Amino acid sequence: MNNVIESPFHPGEKKVQARLGGSEKMERFGRQVIRDYMPEQHQQFFTQLPFVLVAHADDSGFPWASILFNQPPFMSSAHNQHLLINAKPVEGDPLAKSLHTGRRLGLLGIELETRRRNRLSAYINQVSAQG
Repeated sequence: MNNVIESPFHPGEKKVQARLGGSEKMERFGRQVIRDYMPEQHQQFFTQLPFVLVAHADDSGFPWASILFNQPPFMSSAHNQHLLINAKPVEGDPLAKSLHTGRRLGLLGIELETRRRNRLSAYINQVSAQG
């Protein structure tokens, strides 16, 4: 069995880190805080938020930032690798055209009162009338 853990950073991130001279430090830090699942505290964190920021790219690869919002708990997580979001983009938001199975998203949840934040990289695995 191979005990070597794959780097949490993609090749582009590693290249930038090497140019800046901090690749070893970032690798150590990344292995401590970057996971392929949501810890229970993160699952609970997202459920109490009234909004989440969404980074995405359109079909041409152009980057966009959007916001999804609803009354909490509009997000829920019954499994540490799934986040259900019951919200739809506002009319005219480019996110509406990007909601396709397999689309990559970056999510940022922020608790304004405490400044606590959690970042989540995700793939859409299902789209419904609710979100």
